Parts: sequence; C-alpha cells; structure tokens
Amino acid sequence: MRESIWRRKWWHERRSVPASVAYIELENDEGHSVESVAVTCNKCGHCTESFGTGGDSIRRCLALLREECPNGEENWYNTEQGEGDPY
Repeated sequence: MRESIWRRKWWHERRSVPASVAYIELENDEGHSVESVAVTCNKCGHCTESFGTGGDSIRRCLALLREECPNGEENWYNTEQGEGDPY
C-alpha cells in the first residue's frame, strides 16, 4: 500500500506545473463588471478565466487549463497562493 501512495505522489510532483493567478474584472452577459480570476500556465502561457475570486473559481480555471492545454498535456497545476492547490 505504501508503495502505491509513494508512486502517486511522485507522479503528481513530476507532472505539477506552476500557474499564476491574476484578479481581473470580466463583463457578464448583462453588461455588468464582475470580479473574476485569470489563471495562466507558467509553462506554455495558456490562460483561462472564471467569474468569482474564491477557491472554487481558481480550481475551475485550473481544471480548464488541464482540459484545454494547447500542447495536449494532462498536467496538474498549482498556484503560488496555495488556492486550488493542487488541481
């Protein structure tokens, strides 16, 4: 059992990519400004955005980075602040 936990941790650490979080304002469908986040992959520069500024919004952006990776990679992402860490 310990070996499988170690392998998962090792695999996760090897595939972990740092991402940067920026707090921005986006316009919603009704034309109102909404506090939001933009998360950028520090490896390739791909950026995703989400309404809201909490941990759930950051985790959504991290999940989108994984799904939308332009290089076709399935990375795990972490942020400097620790929010949404790890995806």
